[in-house]
Amino acid sequence: SRTDALMFMRKITFVVLLAVALAACGGSKDKARELVESTRDDGFESRMDDLMKVFSSHYWALPDDTIRETVIEKLDMEGIRSLIVDVYADHFNNEELEVMIRANNKSLEETESILSSPEEGRALFDRVVEVQAVIDQVTEDAMKARTTAVIEALDKLNEPYVN
Repeated sequence: SRTDALMFMRKITFVVLLAVALAACGGSKDKARELVESTRDDGFESRMDDLMKVFSSHYWALPDDTIRETVIEKLDMEGIRSLIVDVYADHFNNEELEVMIRANNKSLEETESILSSPEEGRALFDRVVEVQAVIDQVTEDAMKARTTAVIEALDKLNEPYVN
């Protein structure tokens, strides 16, 4: 009947609208991964240098390259990057991620001008700053959680030198 056909069309329309709305809620992981992969990670080397100072002074018998390889392996930086991808995908849609990719790896002044020129850009810039705090916390928590694995691995490698 005609009423059944109308109900069927309303259901289909509702399902399609719901799917579109859900897709618009968050960005794709592919775009978020593209952003993470294109980001300069100046902070990683700085954090690694700090860790190397601590671990090298404690595990003085081990070569620095052995310590560095162990730290990188046990910290699982790929796992941490995946966590960061998830945060970006959860907080930004594809359009916003695309703007951020374009702004990425420019000078700080150029990036700020891209993100802060139109009103939407300023709002995006503010959200980027807020989400960066989330990413910093996620990264710190992940590194803390993996520090035990680093220490256990270095202790094992250091055993022959202790006895």
